[in-house]
Amino acid sequence: MGPEAQWQSMEREDGLYTVAQIAQQLGFGGGPNSMARQLTGKGRILVVKRGEQFLYPGFQFDWNAERVLPTVKDVVRMGRQAGWPDERIALWFYTSHRRLSDKRPVDVRANEEELITLAGEEFGQ
Repeated sequence: MGPEAQWQSMEREDGLYTVAQIAQQLGFGGGPNSMARQLTGKGRILVVKRGEQFLYPGFQFDWNAERVLPTVKDVVRMGRQAGWPDERIALWFYTSHRRLSDKRPVDVRANEEELITLAGEEFGQ
């Protein structure tokens, strides 16, 4: 699957959200700049540029618990330490891997051990 198909899959399956949409879903307020700082201030979540917008991939959130998935935060940190831009890390989650029996990391994001092991191999850590 090529990058554009991966972006379409990401948007269709989990959504790509503006900062205002994420803030509303996660239950915090303030103006757009304040919300963006709350989301990205600690650098634990992905924000990707699509066209002229900065969007947050929905796969990294547990909407019911109103939080970022801890395993995703770890993978984001690892990817960034390896020098990968957020867009590349986001697409990595939608890339099938032989080690996962051709599943994608996004499909096993609840399995912390499996996801962290794969990310460590991919990001050279």
